[in-house]
Amino acid sequence: MSFRPIFLAYVICNCLSLVAQEDTSEYIFDTTGVNNSSYYYEYPDSVFIDYGMELIIAADEGDAEKVFELLDKGVDVNSKTYEGVTPLMYAAQNGYLDIVKILVLNGASINMKPYNGITALISATQANRDTIIEYLLKKGAKIDLPDDDSVTALMYAVSGNNLLITDMLLFYGANPEKGDRFGTNSLMAASYRGYTDIAQLLIAKGVNLDARDKLGYTPLMYAAESGDTNMIKLLVWKGASIDAKTNNGMTAVAVAAKNNHTKALELLHKAGAELKMSVSGSMHVTPFTYASANRNKAMKKYLLTHGASRDILPYFNKLSVGLGTDWNFTDFMYDINIGKFDIKYNLGIYLGYSFRLARKRVLYKYNEDIYFQYQEWRSNLYLGIEKQFAVLKIKQAKLGLLLASKGIFSFGDLKATQQKAKHIINLTPQCGIYYGGNYSIVKLAYEYCNYRLYKVSPHRIYLGVIFYIYDEAYSAEHRKEKWVIY
Repeated sequence: MSFRPIFLAYVICNCLSLVAQEDTSEYIFDTTGVNNSSYYYEYPDSVFIDYGMELIIAADEGDAEKVFELLDKGVDVNSKTYEGVTPLMYAAQNGYLDIVKILVLNGASINMKPYNGITALISATQANRDTIIEYLLKKGAKIDLPDDDSVTALMYAVSGNNLLITDMLLFYGANPEKGDRFGTNSLMAASYRGYTDIAQLLIAKGVNLDARDKLGYTPLMYAAESGDTNMIKLLVWKGASIDAKTNNGMTAVAVAAKNNHTKALELLHKAGAELKMSVSGSMHVTPFTYASANRNKAMKKYLLTHGASRDILPYFNKLSVGLGTDWNFTDFMYDINIGKFDIKYNLGIYLGYSFRLARKRVLYKYNEDIYFQYQEWRSNLYLGIEKQFAVLKIKQAKLGLLLASKGIFSFGDLKATQQKAKHIINLTPQCGIYYGGNYSIVKLAYEYCNYRLYKVSPHRIYLGVIFYIYDEAYSAEHRKEKWVIY
């Protein structure tokens, strides 16, 4: 009997056995996870377990028993998420007073800050957790410790219109004069939001009625900006300065006019505010200028009736920067322009430059029968004036018609010849449509520009976009943090 067949059968059986073992091991590996393995339970200090995160989750979900258990195991009471948020911050935010007490009694840092600076006290204030706020204050929470935007717990209480918490924080010594990184303090925020009860509470604590933010805005100007007449009445009654000016010379009346609040302007005037003031740093920016720009007929009528001068001159308060293309089926040019735009009459003046990127084959007439062919490069310098007519307002944007005229000086050169390119002076009319808002528009127009070249059509299409930048005297943005606005 030969050993070869027996040996071969032995090898085959062993191979089949190995394959079966591999299949089984794959099956076991696929169905056994970390959390249900014997390794997980036998070795509780396994690297697979983040006990700090378990403590954070337990605090967030209000599981006091789990918090006790984990702290008893020695888990760090100040464990953090990647953003630096601790169990105490979650418990304070979610209103779990029992867990807050457990964590504090076990050494939780009350004044620790996460990456955004929102402490446990601020978290509790944002969520209106009054009992937790009082507990944290009694345990040493720093009442004026701000977040990374320099906003304190008191400011958040004011912005949330929570009179009880505001009163509590003031009782425990919160400073109502503190401002955020733009200088906005609690009274300014209350004035902007129209929270008269909170404003009265702050005023009773002696807050400065004429405090200024970094742009020079006072609480009365904040009220004028939002148009809240009840708040304006309160501040004026309490003695706020009516004719105080911002850093760029705006009074509360100018702020009300700029923001299109007719009733607020009337109330301020009746309280003694001056209507004939001009904003410093500009030639003739007055409340009437703002009323004209806002197309507010009622405000214009009131101003004229009460002695304000009629300002008929245009006010070019926007810088315009345009990019576009000027083309037809035989020619293509790029265009850039810069100018000034008047918002009172929707009138613009601009200086521009248009050009071909590549040379174009053109025919110059020699006589009635002969034309010479050249490779021409051409550019245009022009001065233009444009009038826009708003037809339809769509939310914050407008759709309208435009009429324009450009005085063009066109010049260029010809390749590989001593022949000079034609210099042309043209008056080019333009008409079309535009669509856009206060800071940009898209423009599509027809224009007639005759370069006096054989078979180069004078009928052209202009397609471009124009960006607007307001000058500071008219529209320096009054920057405010989100806690004030929302």
